[in-house]
Amino acid sequence: MGQGIAYAAAAGGYRTLLHDVSPEALERARRQIRADLDEGRARGKLTAGEADAAYERLRLEPDLKKAVAEAGFVIEAVPEQTGAWGRRPSSCASRPASSPRASTQ
Repeated sequence: MGQGIAYAAAAGGYRTLLHDVSPEALERARRQIRADLDEGRARGKLTAGEADAAYERLRLEPDLKKAVAEAGFVIEAVPEQTGAWGRRPSSCASRPASSPRASTQ
C-alpha cells in the first residue's frame, strides 16, 4: 500500500497496515506519513488529537502474510513494472478481483 493511501486510510479512521518488503521503505513511509499528519494539523485540516489517533492506527508490517492475516480489505499498490509482482503470494486470494476496463472504441 502506498504511503498516500495509508495516510488517507488512517486519517479516515481505519486501522491501517502498511506493507513493503523493504524495511527502509517502510521507515521512509512512516516518517512521511507523520510529517503529512503534522502538516494537516498545521493547516487546520486535522486536530492534534485526530493526527495522533491516525498515527496510532498505522502499523508497519514487512511480512505480507502477517499484514493480510486479519485484513477485511486489501489495497494493492505495486508499481507497474515488469517482474515487480511476478506471482501472487500464497497469502492472497486465488481468484483475482475483476477490474473495469475503459473502452477506447
